[in-house]
Formats: sequence, structure tokens, C-alpha cells
Amino acid sequence: MPLYMDRHDLSGMNEEELAAAHDRDVAIQHAHGAVCHTYWFDEPRQSAFCLIDAPSPEAIQELHREAHGELASEIIEVDPAVVQAFMGRTRDPEPPPERTRPPQTRLCLSRPHVHRHGGLHRDHESARRRART
Repeated sequence: MPLYMDRHDLSGMNEEELAAAHDRDVAIQHAHGAVCHTYWFDEPRQSAFCLIDAPSPEAIQELHREAHGELASEIIEVDPAVVQAFMGRTRDPEPPPERTRPPQTRLCLSRPHVHRHGGLHRDHESARRRART
């Protein structure tokens, strides 16, 4: 299936609104025989670019029309290697992993180790002595 990049000339859209529009594209992509891989957004210029596997440019326009109404002003067929070389990716980035420890854990780990009797661990005591000299 061909890979296409489309360009949207937007008006007043922000990052959150565009992300929601992309999510709506992804939700119905298979009904149009398409796979929406990723998008890029230049907010100051109000330009967005979508990377989509689709049977045709017409299928992409129908997908966007049904999902959110923001039609592409231009659609071109692209080579995945060229997109990777110029844009750095051809898929949405993986979301960061869920935190397994609360943020406070990091603060505790950065403090010197204190023994039950209240004294510092020997390594910390000797480091403090060296720092004073």
C-alpha cells in the first residue's frame, strides 16, 4: 500500500486539539483501508503533516472528512526511507513508561545514608572530612 504525507493548513488549532483529531483519525482508519502512523505539528505556522498508509489520496480525504472535517490542502506519495531521513521517525513515539515509584523515592535515594543509631555511613563521613580539608 502506498505511503502518503499530507499537509493541513489550520487556523487557531492548538496541540491538544490536533492530538484529539489524530486520535479520531486512528479510531476510524481501518474503515477507510488506512493506517495513520504519525503526525507533526508546527503550531506557530498552523501547519500539520500526517503520515498515512492508504489506498489513495481520496481515501485520506474521506478519512479526515469523517473523523474531524480538517481536510488536507496537499497530499503526496512518499518513500519511507526519505521520511525517516528528514523527519526522524515514521511512527508515533512510544509513550513514556508508567512510573513504578512515587517521585519522593528519588529524593530519599539522594540523601546520605543514616544508620539507626543516627550516624552517617562511613563513606559519607570520610567524604565530608576530605571535603573540609
